[in-house]
Amino acid sequence: MSARNKELVGGAQFMAGDYEASTKTLEESIAIRPKSTSALALLGWSYFKQENLDRATETFESLYVLNDRDPDAHEGLAWCYSKKGRYQDSIREFNVLLGLDSKRYSAHSGLGWDYYMVADYDMALKSFQKYLLEFPGDPDGYRGKGLCYFQLGEYDKAIDNLEKVAKKRPEWQSARYLLAQSYYKLDEYDKAADKLKGLTDQYVDWADPYVDLGWSYIKLGNYEDARYAFGKAKELNPYLVSADIGTTTIKRTFLAKAQEDAWKKYDEKKYGEAIGSFQQAIKENPLDPYLHSGCAWCCYQTGKKEEARKEYKEALKLYPQLADEKLIKIIDDEKWWDLYTTMGWAYYYQFLYDEADKYFSKVLAKLPKDIDAQKGSAYVKARKTMYGEAVKELTAFLRDNPGEDDARFMLGLSYFHNQQYAEAVKELEQVVGKHPDWADAHDGLGWSYYWKGEYPKADESFREALKLVPAHITANYGLASVNVWRYEESNTAWGYYNAGLYAEAIEQFKKAIKDTSGRYPENEKWSLYGGLGWSYYWKGDYAEAEKTFSESLKLLPENADALRGLGFSYYKNKKYTEAIKAFHDSLKLLPQQADLLTAIGENLHEQGKYAEALEEYKQALNIYPAFANAHYGMAWSYYNLGKKEEARNKFRGYLYISPQMETRLLDVLKKEKWWDLYTAQGWGYYAQLKYIEAEKAYKETLAQLPGDADASNGIAFVKVRTMRYKEAIGDLETFLAKNPDDDDARMILGLAYLYNQEYDKAIEKLSKVVEKHPDWADAHDGLGWSYYWKGEYPKADKSFREALKLVAAHITANDGLARVNVWRYQESNTAWGHYNTGNYDEAVKQFQKVIDDTSGRYPEGEKWSLHSGTGWGNYWKGDYEEAMRRFERSLMLQPQNADALKGLGYTQFMKGDYKEAIRTLRKSLALLPGQVDVMSMAAWSQYRLGDNETAIKGFEEAIAINPFLAEPYNGLAHVLYKTGKKEDALKNYGTAAGIYPSMDEEFKAALSAEEGWYDLLKYVGWRFYHTKQYAKAKEVFEIAVKKKPGDAEGLQGLGYVYYQLKDYDNAIKALEKGLSINPESLQVQEYVSFPGTSGEFLTVSDARGTLAWSLYSKNDYDKAIAEFKRVTEKHPDWCDPWDGLGWCYLRKEMLAEAKKQFTEALKIYPNYPSSLEGIAVIK
Repeated sequence: MSARNKELVGGAQFMAGDYEASTKTLEESIAIRPKSTSALALLGWSYFKQENLDRATETFESLYVLNDRDPDAHEGLAWCYSKKGRYQDSIREFNVLLGLDSKRYSAHSGLGWDYYMVADYDMALKSFQKYLLEFPGDPDGYRGKGLCYFQLGEYDKAIDNLEKVAKKRPEWQSARYLLAQSYYKLDEYDKAADKLKGLTDQYVDWADPYVDLGWSYIKLGNYEDARYAFGKAKELNPYLVSADIGTTTIKRTFLAKAQEDAWKKYDEKKYGEAIGSFQQAIKENPLDPYLHSGCAWCCYQTGKKEEARKEYKEALKLYPQLADEKLIKIIDDEKWWDLYTTMGWAYYYQFLYDEADKYFSKVLAKLPKDIDAQKGSAYVKARKTMYGEAVKELTAFLRDNPGEDDARFMLGLSYFHNQQYAEAVKELEQVVGKHPDWADAHDGLGWSYYWKGEYPKADESFREALKLVPAHITANYGLASVNVWRYEESNTAWGYYNAGLYAEAIEQFKKAIKDTSGRYPENEKWSLYGGLGWSYYWKGDYAEAEKTFSESLKLLPENADALRGLGFSYYKNKKYTEAIKAFHDSLKLLPQQADLLTAIGENLHEQGKYAEALEEYKQALNIYPAFANAHYGMAWSYYNLGKKEEARNKFRGYLYISPQMETRLLDVLKKEKWWDLYTAQGWGYYAQLKYIEAEKAYKETLAQLPGDADASNGIAFVKVRTMRYKEAIGDLETFLAKNPDDDDARMILGLAYLYNQEYDKAIEKLSKVVEKHPDWADAHDGLGWSYYWKGEYPKADKSFREALKLVAAHITANDGLARVNVWRYQESNTAWGHYNTGNYDEAVKQFQKVIDDTSGRYPEGEKWSLHSGTGWGNYWKGDYEEAMRRFERSLMLQPQNADALKGLGYTQFMKGDYKEAIRTLRKSLALLPGQVDVMSMAAWSQYRLGDNETAIKGFEEAIAINPFLAEPYNGLAHVLYKTGKKEDALKNYGTAAGIYPSMDEEFKAALSAEEGWYDLLKYVGWRFYHTKQYAKAKEVFEIAVKKKPGDAEGLQGLGYVYYQLKDYDNAIKALEKGLSINPESLQVQEYVSFPGTSGEFLTVSDARGTLAWSLYSKNDYDKAIAEFKRVTEKHPDWCDPWDGLGWCYLRKEMLAEAKKQFTEALKIYPNYPSSLEGIAVIK
């Protein structure tokens, strides 16, 4: 059939949809007429329809070469590029196509989707509109328009288009989903919910609509349905974070409302009403001690004392530190001594045993026989390692309360830790008898037996504990400790065996076998007989080995290792039939043992059954092709059958793997004159890196066969590996003159030149190799290194990449590419280094230097990132015009560049062009969703435009994605304050400050203006202080002091800031004034660092202590001492004032007193650097 006819048949097959057949037929046509453009076009589309995009692209490119104005070439390339994600290339080809043939209307659709994928929604919209002019009813065009309008924030227009899609193509669920989201964006939550409900009813396994349905229900106030929707989403996709956020939002909504109502009524002293709100809040968050405490107080105030008692108990169980003077008075007045017990146990579980003991003692002072407090007191003694006292108290307690088994358990442990193991056993046996499911009791009993030396009983107890809790740490360790004893003798035997001391191993195995104490498990003694058998075997006593392996098999008949050992013993005793049976029995239990199949072959060979032996060897090599013994045995069987060439090949294969040559093989080699076996031996040694032995073997060949190519080559290879490069080069040049087609030798010659630092010659040789063998990774690698050491880094880069295409894990090619990249990115990394350290002027200069470099060092295709870097450098310098120019340049080079779009959007915001900023930032988010900082900046832009509702949504969405960033809360607070929602603004400002404080002029004005925000004002001041922003903290506390000159805390904060700023005079004034108003100042915890130490250290101080340090800094040591002493009297457990006293006395040269104070500080806070330094100075 002619090429034209084949083309016609192929075309018909294509139109019929049989693309596989059309591809085959058209390939045949092209083979006859390779320049047929019509056949190439059809073939390209056939490949495309089969999703073979690489072949389709190649075919359309071939068509383009033949006719660069062929519309099919451009259209085919456009669609291929689009499918591959090469959208810019696709856009180019579609535009060329439309220039050649404006009636190819489908190109507008392709262009629309390509523009959409690169976030150029305006151009995408125009393309879809042009497409719809020609195909006015096509739902795909409406879908494209709908998506673009959605991304541009024109949700009403998105709805118009997507409603059309939903009617015409209801199966396009993604369009319906976006339609629902559009309604949601316009606050039409009922319509959004209706659309989403339709999707969830139809697509029950699709999680995403359930999430949005949940959010719609939240907006409609339908929280229970929302909770169900989020739950269903999580059921379908457990990893949906947005569903978690939704569930948490519902919980927080309920909780926030209940909490707000509760505390509001609490503050208004409407205690009866507050109780219900507290109970609702507790239902949502039962682990909040403050809610229980608030509820308790309200109950108490309304005369519901038992309910109050119950709630206080819950609060104190969760957080005993809640007990203030007011609550202590209530406990004492009402004689609710059980609350002290609750506090004792709460402190006990916080490992604060001194505090626990204090409250248990309080109870026992009032109720000496209180069971719970007695038990607690004893438990504390045990935890404080006062085991003797714990034993006394628990013994006395159990005398009166014999049924308290948890106390008996603690008594057992106390006996154990007191090393009274017999008594511990007595108590713990009682406990496990009554409570066999108490793992810790079994564990304690196990350790008691262990230290008594009763190892079998210990073993039993540890195993019982592990049945209950397999991961029980101490029981596992206990069992391991028992096993050290249990297997000590056998491990010694195996140690001798592994060291090759078989006589000693035999004696030790016999000793372990004869032991009847129960130390070694009887049901495991088969393994000892196995070890004894192998010891006899390797000692050469095959008869005893045979007997011993048979004993092992009596104990465990299905024992593959003993059958294996028995088989080898039979073989050594020349019992070939019995050996073969034993090996077969072992293989039944453990197949795929290549060495046993080989052993069977050897036994058959000894019986003269050479053909049968060959079959066994073949099976062995199927399992393990590199098993040397199988090759060797096979060679001898072939030889004995007279198949000498087969034998010769197998001997060669054996020597490649195992180059040692025994006498009988050497005799055959000489008899048959198989000199090439020496060469095989050489290559075997070469592979083992034994180059001296390899060279010797090659020389044996050459002594018999002068000029043998393989042996000559081998010697040259050895010389390269032994760094005799000049000799190797001479040998290889000579060899290649006779054997010009040996490319292996040419590659080694190239490497020899490389190692000899003759890079040009290396390149000459290796270039020829890679030209003929582009799939030789090592040749590309060698060429890369040759270019690298010549300093031709771009060429080196190319060669290393070629090597890595072939072998991705190629070690030296990866190393080479990394070295090239050090050179390639050195200048740009310097620029980024300047940028990251805030040296923006130098960063901009360095970025520009790299941009201007035309040497090819920095990849041209990556220079967009340098323009971005320059843009950010100028942005932080405040040069917004230049920043904008740079970001725009970056986007010209790489339109799909979320970071440059982000930078451009930020710059537009700073220039006050808020509308453009929003459009640009949305493009960035389309390329890289979830950028919380970009979402916040877009919301700030909406705020600046006065679109407060959209701004609120933007900030809330950012918070939903990452609730741990301050900026969205800060922005939300600004909008809420501006819209008159001051209470909500107050909360969000507080949340933002709690994460990381910041203050602009608007926030500062609000703090100054709002009288009810004074607590927030102080909180922000302290947050600035604790984040070490002392200048800003000073500004805030100055506002506070101006607003309330008589507030001691504001003065304290100002004093602390002055101290940190080393303004000690003003610090003293502020702190003294504050203390004169209220001597009881705020206790401040902060982390401090010291020169020469790593990390930070937590300290506690108050206004008087900081006043003392300020006086110290002014060299007024006597006044400082007086103040520090007042602090130590009130807070003897604080390290800071003792340390301060030490330094004061040190400066007064009262060294003994200074040392005493430093020592006190170190008792409280061991390794406190300041006190250690003081001690060091004294010494």
